Formats: sequence, structure tokens, C-alpha cells
Amino acid sequence: KLLRAYFCPHSFAAYYVLYAFLSPVPIPSLWQKARKEMRPGSLLLSNSFSIPDIQPDKILNMNDRRQTQIFVYCITAGKTKKATADGGSEIVRF
Repeated sequence: KLLRAYFCPHSFAAYYVLYAFLSPVPIPSLWQKARKEMRPGSLLLSNSFSIPDIQPDKILNMNDRRQTQIFVYCITAGKTKKATADGGSEIVRF
């Protein structure tokens, strides 16, 4: 099912894949909501904008005129990969 809607009032609990093509401003709020509501193993795909301070599980490089990047984040139970200053990552429990 494809749904286009304002994300704040909508529950993400029933979805396994969430695709976002938003400005960078709401991305951190979207991440917090997805982490809280989506099941472990679900995916958040963000077109063109990464989540600040969170390392994506994968980056898909599209072969289009914009050289679009899709940032893939896997929702995990109780932990996330946080980017470090040296470009690496560390596991953070929440």
C-alpha cells in the first residue's frame, strides 16, 4: 500500500518500509518516530538526506541526472549506529 500523507499524526506501526523524500528539517523527527513505532527489521529510506549523526546501514547511489542517494536505515530493537567524528560508527543503546 502506498500512502502519501503528513507523517506526524499517522502511525508507522503497520509498515515495514517507509520512504521519505523530505527537506532535511523534519528528518530527525521522522527518525525518532520511526524508531519508536516501527517493528525491528523495518526500513526507513530517505531520498537525498541522511539522518544527522546516524550512520546509514546502506547508501544506494542512483544512476540518474541528480546522482541521487537513498540512505537506508534498518530499525533495530534498542540500538542504533551513531556516526563518530572520525567517520566510523559506534553502537548506541536506547
